[in-house]
Amino acid sequence: MPCDLTNGRLLDECLVGRAGIKTLFFSKLNDFRSLTGLTDVGGEITDMGVDPIDTYRFELADNVGNFEEAVNASQENGTVFVQQTIVMTLFNIVPADLADLNNLKLGRWVVWALDFQGKIRLIGRFNGCTVNGGSETSGTAAGDKKGLDMTFIAEENDYAVFMQDYTTNPFDNFANVTLNPAY
Repeated sequence: MPCDLTNGRLLDECLVGRAGIKTLFFSKLNDFRSLTGLTDVGGEITDMGVDPIDTYRFELADNVGNFEEAVNASQENGTVFVQQTIVMTLFNIVPADLADLNNLKLGRWVVWALDFQGKIRLIGRFNGCTVNGGSETSGTAAGDKKGLDMTFIAEENDYAVFMQDYTTNPFDNFANVTLNPAY
């Protein structure tokens, strides 16, 4: 049966540290789909082949990046999928940012989310992520937020997989990934 369990899960004795997303990396979905040699071992991407893939890095301020997965099931229809949601907050938008922000809202992406534990999750692996909403605000009071929120949604069959642990910088185990800006 495809629904058989293979393992349980015990309560961890230690706390896991802080939550939140530190960095988001974006690649075009079609470029990702064209990768040959992508290897998933037990929910972890361990190899992405040799085909080049351009990836764009967006650093986030502390305590503003958010990633959530929600299971959507319909007993009436016999369907289930996982909705993956990323909220990206960027501050101090300047004219040089506008072209990239417009392209982000129009594109279909795969997104890697690097959390504060150093773990990377792959979001939109098969169907991609698209912008679902967002807003730019400049608050009333001097200390209010002045920034842009963009919400990305992916609908996938399964939970987001992890990327193989890295040594120094994210993707240093994957020579075919070109980061812009580089570390």
